[in-house]
Amino acid sequence: MQRVQTVIRKTADPDTCIKHYQFEIFVRQKLLTSAHYDLLLKKSDAPGIPGGFVEPHFKLFARYSGNVFYADAKYLPRISRPSIEWCNPFEFHRYQELDSATPVYILIGEGPQPVAPRHVFFFPVKNLRTNRILSANIMKYSISATADIDEAYLLKSRLSY
Repeated sequence: MQRVQTVIRKTADPDTCIKHYQFEIFVRQKLLTSAHYDLLLKKSDAPGIPGGFVEPHFKLFARYSGNVFYADAKYLPRISRPSIEWCNPFEFHRYQELDSATPVYILIGEGPQPVAPRHVFFFPVKNLRTNRILSANIMKYSISATADIDEAYLLKSRLSY
């Protein structure tokens, strides 16, 4: 219980919540667009609403294939060294549980502005064994911040790395 309370306190900072919310909007407008995907479920429609932090931000329906998947948007002002803890262990285990039935993808935006990130990293949860990624390895997950991610890219990413 102590760990859960710590996570809630950590994410309840209003400025941090607003930046994460701005990055979520960026993801839907630029990366996982309505041209390819219908939004089935969104974790929260407003910044700063606590709770529900163990569910990915979006549940999406791919129009072409009819596949359903989850996507979680994470924003970091800068990449830490020597490794990036992109979620807490409890979240990671929850994402693994979800991924066993429905694919889960993570998008991390990094840079001073969440609406125009310097780097965007994209990876499927199934390809990771831990909630940390070595800073030296993160670039292999880099995608263009203007990429409109289509279904072919989603499928390819689950087979790569």
